[in-house]
Amino acid sequence: DWTYQGERQSNGNDSRMTWHGDEGFVFEFDMGRGDGGFEKLWIYRTSDGDSFKRHYTYELPKFAPRRGSLFFVGDQAYFLLPRNGYGRKSNAKPSVGYVKGELGTSSPPYRKWTWKDIDEVIYSPQVVHLPGKGVFVVTELRNPKRHTALCRLNIEDGSLTELLDFGDLRREQTGVDPRAQNLGGSHIPPGLAVHEGHIWMSYCSGRSVKVRKIAIQ
Repeated sequence: DWTYQGERQSNGNDSRMTWHGDEGFVFEFDMGRGDGGFEKLWIYRTSDGDSFKRHYTYELPKFAPRRGSLFFVGDQAYFLLPRNGYGRKSNAKPSVGYVKGELGTSSPPYRKWTWKDIDEVIYSPQVVHLPGKGVFVVTELRNPKRHTALCRLNIEDGSLTELLDFGDLRREQTGVDPRAQNLGGSHIPPGLAVHEGHIWMSYCSGRSVKVRKIAIQ
């Protein structure tokens, strides 16, 4: 019984809108200069879903972010941020690739954030809070090999506990890159939502879209 409400204009080039009460949040990454490694994370705020104002800027100390997920637990805001070893500030060798991610935390009015490293290499996470059950993330993991998994996320220390292994889904989660349509597909994270006490996950498989209804015990 869900219906499509139409597209919303968004400044966020790498973000789905996250609503908290009457306010929505999107984010984008500043691509910087030189080798194209992202230099900044920008969070924008909206009250109507159409007009946005820049609300927060995170100057990346090193490494380049790759997608991410902004979510709330109560009035506390969190940001799960993957990172890549390429990027002008990283001083990493070209072969380093992905490095351990970060977890950001903020209290109202969400203009000051604290960041800490997590002990996982992640890619393209989507996070939801299931009241009474905890916080859960669908993300790509690299240990022992690349695969997409549903994990329980400990928001105190950023640790992940893997619950379900979906195999390697990345190659099938592609769509048009709005910033460079001539370059082909851009990886799209699986959809994730909470509805009637269950987690709902949508993703591409072959030429079809599949939906999983997941009960958390």
